[in-house]
Amino acid sequence: MLASKFHPLRELRIRVVRSFLDIIILLILRKKPSSGYDIFRCLVNAGIVMSPGTIYDTLHLLERKGYIEGIWDSRKKIYSLTRRGEEYLKAFLAEKESILEVMNEILVKA
Repeated sequence: MLASKFHPLRELRIRVVRSFLDIIILLILRKKPSSGYDIFRCLVNAGIVMSPGTIYDTLHLLERKGYIEGIWDSRKKIYSLTRRGEEYLKAFLAEKESILEVMNEILVKA
């Protein structure tokens, strides 16, 4: 039986991506409107493997919050960033340094 190897950086990356998946999706949609599948492929191409179900759940949450809007185009829904979503993203990015400082404090005190 092979022992499972623990890769701290990979585990940390997965946790960070899960925690900030909404922001990552908003950043993707900021570049161009995309379908859920397009977002999934973009994440896979960036080395982020996540279940499509998790991505679609996050898309639905963002849509309910009014941060994105989905419009049906033939057989797929194309999502785009709303003004509210852009404002939320700008506010988050304005606090990026503060978020990194909090993460650093947590890791230093651990």
